[in-house]
Parts: sequence; C-alpha cells; structure tokens
Amino acid sequence: MRTNAGALHGARWGHRHGVNACGAAMDQHNEILRFVFDSRLSLFNTRRDHEWRVIISAMVLMGAVDLTLLSQHIVLNAFQLKLWWVALFCLFVSIAWYQWGVQVRNRVDRVAMDYILHHMCNELGIHRNSDLRAGIDREKENIPHSRKNPIFHLTYLWAFIPQMLVLLVASVLSAYIPHLAQQATPDPPASAARWVPVSGCAPGCGPCRVMSAGLAR
Repeated sequence: MRTNAGALHGARWGHRHGVNACGAAMDQHNEILRFVFDSRLSLFNTRRDHEWRVIISAMVLMGAVDLTLLSQHIVLNAFQLKLWWVALFCLFVSIAWYQWGVQVRNRVDRVAMDYILHHMCNELGIHRNSDLRAGIDREKENIPHSRKNPIFHLTYLWAFIPQMLVLLVASVLSAYIPHLAQQATPDPPASAARWVPVSGCAPGCGPCRVMSAGLAR
C-alpha cells in the first residue's frame, strides 16, 4: 500500500509539475507573440504617420516656389523652365518610390499581424466568423489569415493611390505656374526705354548705343 501510495503521489506530483511547465511554456509563447504583434503594429503605425507628412511637405515646397514666382513676378527663361520641370519630375518619382516601399513593408506587417491574430483566436476558441478575427487594416471583415493578397490589391494600395493622385495634380499645377507668372508680369512702358551711349564712346556713336530699360528721364 505504501508503495502504491508513493507511486500515486509521485504520479500526481509529476502531472502537476508537467501541467505547470506546459502552462508556463504557453504563457511564454503567448508573450512572445504579443511582443511580435506590438512591434509590427508600432512599425506599421509609424510608417502610416509618415506617409502623408512626406506628401504634404512636398506640396508645401512646391507651393512656396509657386507663390514666390507669382508674388515677385519672376519670369523663367526656357532653360530655367525645363530645369523646374525636371525637378518636379524627380520629386514625384522619388516620393512615389519611397511610398511604394512603405506600402510593401506595411503589407509584410499586416500579414504577420493577421497570422498572430488568427493563432490567438484559435487558442481562445473564438468562432471562425467572429468579428474579433477581422483582418488588420483591411477593407473587408472576417478575411481568413491564409488569404495573402498580392501587393497590387486594394487592401494595400487604398492610401497609396490617392496620395499619388494628389501629388500628381499638385506637380502639374506647379509646372504650369511659371506660365501664369509670365502672363501676370506687366510689360515695361515704352516711354521708359531710350537709347544711351556706351561709357567711353564719343557722343553720337550710333553702333555703340545699347537699349536701357527703366532709366529715369
């Protein structure tokens, strides 16, 4: 009886110890998943906060140049106008490239968070059609985590498309502003221009005369 009782006690102790160890391992596993989820979510939110800041900063830059051209009546020559167009094109392409990289990295975070969310819901026994299984930042609810849409899906480009449209419209308008500045610049009055001799030339030297605009009479 003592032997059986000792064996039974040892079995109970071993079972409790095994259950406690298993529970501790599960708690540690869940803490790791929670840490990974929070890290992904933090990176996702940080990138999302910077998306529109980059767009707005570029629009403020273009607006400052446009306002200067219009308010100061600055007229660009043909070469300067081409340089401004090239600068706008490079700015648009650079921001589009940066924003595309942001969307690709956000997609990776979404997939990882959806997987962790699905795993935790399974651990808690939550029904498959529960609203708690809604995907992270998706346009539809209750999408299974196993469905990994391509990067060109609306799920990942719903912010990228309007951002690029807004930037494109701002770039086109900014490219047209120099023409408006040229039209708004008043022409100098004809009476303000007269012929004057070049310094050092003899009075009445016709070939050496130059046109000087805006001189006082």
